[in-house]
Amino acid sequence: SQVDLILDKISKDGFQSLTKEEKEILHKAANSSSKK
Repeated sequence: SQVDLILDKISKDGFQSLTKEEKEILHKAANSSSKK
């Protein structure tokens, strides 16, 4: 998934390497999964 790709990028390059868009995707994913 898109989130998995972003998590791979974090593990390789660090959280600060993410774009605003990627951070928003992560926030949305975290919010939707916590509502379960």
